[in-house]
Amino acid sequence: MPVNELNHYNLCVPAAQQARLIEFYERVLGFEFRQNGRLLWLWRGSRPLVHLTVLPEGAAPASAAGVIDHIAFSCVDLAAMRARFEALSLDFRLRPYPEMGFTQVVLHDPVGLKIELNFAGEYPDPG
Repeated sequence: MPVNELNHYNLCVPAAQQARLIEFYERVLGFEFRQNGRLLWLWRGSRPLVHLTVLPEGAAPASAAGVIDHIAFSCVDLAAMRARFEALSLDFRLRPYPEMGFTQVVLHDPVGLKIELNFAGEYPDPG
């Protein structure tokens, strides 16, 4: 069975940035924050995609989390997402890859994680 979509990723976030990070994922990417006891998740639709581990003040991640370069999500409706980012005055890069069949939007969350949003078969309006 091939890997064909993201299940989830775990993001270690300093306690002081927790609220800002949750707001980014909810407001910018349309996620929904849910907490179940000590478990913190960001959901998109019916799936939990981002698991948050909140670090106490001054604590460093227990793993080599610094090696994470980016996370990628498959997306739809490039025009709507682009309009949302522009309305929020977010910095992002738009990279069409017609030879590969998709457009990629790259931005960073509040703790610096690079996020790639891939839109299969969608391309920016040239006008």
